[in-house]
Amino acid sequence: MNFFKQIAGFLKPDDLSKKDNPNHVEGLFIDANKAAHSQTEASSTINQIHAADTETTLPAFENITGSLLNKTFTHSVNPALPSFQSSANGRIDANSNADNIRRRMALRDAFVPSQPVTSTSYFVGRTQQLKRLISAIEEERSHVVLYGKRGLGKTSLINIFAQIAQNSGYIVLLDAPGAHASFSSLFRSYLSQIPMRFSRSITLSSTTAESEGNFDSLLPSSDFGPRELSDVLSLLTNTRVIMFIDEYDRVTSDLFRNQLAELLKNLSDRGARVSMVILGVAHNLDQLLGYHPSIRRNVVGIPVTRMNNKEVSEILMLGARPSQLTYTDEAEKDIIFKTAGSPYYARLLALYSCRNAIEANETVVQLQHIKQACLQLSSEFSAEFHDLYAELMINDKDQVIKGVISAAAYTFASSDEHFTIEMLQNNYVHLFERPIKTDAMEKVVLSLSMGDGAFLKKLIRTSSIQYTFQNPDFAFYVILCDSV
Repeated sequence: MNFFKQIAGFLKPDDLSKKDNPNHVEGLFIDANKAAHSQTEASSTINQIHAADTETTLPAFENITGSLLNKTFTHSVNPALPSFQSSANGRIDANSNADNIRRRMALRDAFVPSQPVTSTSYFVGRTQQLKRLISAIEEERSHVVLYGKRGLGKTSLINIFAQIAQNSGYIVLLDAPGAHASFSSLFRSYLSQIPMRFSRSITLSSTTAESEGNFDSLLPSSDFGPRELSDVLSLLTNTRVIMFIDEYDRVTSDLFRNQLAELLKNLSDRGARVSMVILGVAHNLDQLLGYHPSIRRNVVGIPVTRMNNKEVSEILMLGARPSQLTYTDEAEKDIIFKTAGSPYYARLLALYSCRNAIEANETVVQLQHIKQACLQLSSEFSAEFHDLYAELMINDKDQVIKGVISAAAYTFASSDEHFTIEMLQNNYVHLFERPIKTDAMEKVVLSLSMGDGAFLKKLIRTSSIQYTFQNPDFAFYVILCDSV
């Protein structure tokens, strides 16, 4: 049940179950006890709305929101105080600008930078990664490791892939194990969601109690390891299971990591009808999974990189269309340039920029709306960032340091987050249309990478010396400050 259905007021809060809520992140991963059963039909009114929602790639503002957001409410609190402009079930404040509130609601649903994308209506790009995921699972029966920088949409990609797999009858399960993960507790939880009717051990002579249980009943009551788990999972039949492990980079237990590596090999060797999909922040497959030569042939590594300009442009239009907004060419190019292929930052900057245009009662997002958004966003960063940046600028009379740190931020954002002095020089010239001597550049970079409070970190590579930001968020903060 998505946002537009909730605000229609057709359901009570208690009705928002996983079964009725395919657009909620928890609702993406099925209750496996009901995996083989079709869902109960809803009322004809709900079905009509659901059809309107799913048949449209981008929800139409007039068709969907026009009839559902007309309910209003009136505040009983002091009107001089700030207040919500819509109620928890989507009714609009009778004293507010209803049209603008509807536009903002549509904008909010398209641009939710704080949450992964969970609806196919708001998912763009990543077609090649989706195809590779499907072929790795369906054709190669491999396990998959999905890796990349933070904020590039790995979880969003998996949410959409999970829906595609679920629609094809796969049992889809997800968890994020945490730093001190327990192998037994994680997989006991997974197996508690796989019905016993998918076990080869169930026959026509099996009792009702035996056939109505779950796979966790086959596990030892105490802790178990990869071998015992593989024995149980090898009993699967008449279905396939995909187990997702998100945020694997947070797992610090060497025991868990070794057990998982052994499990991957055992499942492949036994031909079990289970595929593991592991997600995490890493530069490469080995950094995330560890060096295990014996399992490399069983694992497909898929990098999630920055989006191209076309994909970012598609993201920008997701919120603009249902909010009755367009961008000037300069504004669209500016957001694409500033966010450098990051879907998270693209949604964040677009949300603030579009909201500024709506508040100004305008239908075109322009450069001044983006500049205002940069000011708003930069002010919301931590005070530590403000102090560090101000300290940098105190003695920078010729703005050399400002130029170098700005070039470093844009180079960091547009590359793999590592850069050389040569790359920095090239971007400096591109940004400021004036050259800078190599020794001057090196002197500034050296000063920025020294001491406990260093902004940059020096990296010794085999072929070159590279640099990166100590805190990746500081790079985007610098880009925002440059726009103010």
